[in-house]
Amino acid sequence: MNPIIFFAYDLERYQEVRGDFYFKYEDFVPGPIVKTGSELIKKIKSISEWAPTFEKKVKDVQNFAHRYKDGESCQRISKLLGLKLDLKKNKNMSQKWYEL
Repeated sequence: MNPIIFFAYDLERYQEVRGDFYFKYEDFVPGPIVKTGSELIKKIKSISEWAPTFEKKVKDVQNFAHRYKDGESCQRISKLLGLKLDLKKNKNMSQKWYEL
């Protein structure tokens, strides 16, 4: 599981302009919220210290927000749109993004 740092440097301004989120941002996001570049650097450098504390929250958010977790979303969307996605024709489409 990859840890996530939320760089919300403009959170207060965003909320002033756009209003509230559907969920309380600070309670919902599955990772630390940082607002400055120096905070971001500190969090990156200390990732091994805080990342394990967010593992359960990451899974909870994934289970809440993602119905499918099988890597077949492109296939489902193309089928919904009536398109035929030929993964053999384009080998990159069959690879995970981090394998490219």
